[in-house]
Amino acid sequence: DLFSTQPERNNLELEAETWTEMCRQACEQALEQLQAARQREGQRLADTMLATGQDMATILDQVEQNLPALMQAWQERITTRLRETLEAVSPDGFSQISGEELSARIAQEASLFSMRSDIAEELSRLRSHVQELHHLLSGSTSGTGAAPGGKKQKGSAGKRLDFLCQEMNREANTIGSKAASLDITHAAIDLKLLIEQLREQAQNIE
Repeated sequence: DLFSTQPERNNLELEAETWTEMCRQACEQALEQLQAARQREGQRLADTMLATGQDMATILDQVEQNLPALMQAWQERITTRLRETLEAVSPDGFSQISGEELSARIAQEASLFSMRSDIAEELSRLRSHVQELHHLLSGSTSGTGAAPGGKKQKGSAGKRLDFLCQEMNREANTIGSKAASLDITHAAIDLKLLIEQLREQAQNIE
């Protein structure tokens, strides 16, 4: 009996080794496919977020292009209001104040208003954040925090993107609070909506 069961035992050992190797190969193949799927998903997500960042840059371009005209319109509005106020207080007020004094007063009020409504710094910082978004995504397209060339970046890409969205949102809020025209108010709202989209997408990145 001992000799009769030896071949069966050897066959079982061979079958176990075969199955072990087959399972190992199947696991390796499954992991490779999972990693490839994660990379494809990460790339699609990065592309979507980069497109959102481009939409933000387009809005910033439009605001910056229109800003000089808006500032001029604000100054003209202030001039009109000052003249109307002076006429309401004293119909013959223009005869009691020189053109130089009136011009100086208008310039002072326009300057103060421009300082309160100036959003150039916020626009610049927000544009810098959009550039940082592109930098982060170009180095983390796999969704795993891996940089090009396989080097691992320090920290979580998802956490860095979430923090960046918070900074973007802070600048957009400031732009909205300083808005002295309906166009800039609309631009601030559009920026906040795009930032919220980025924040939601960033939650899917590790």
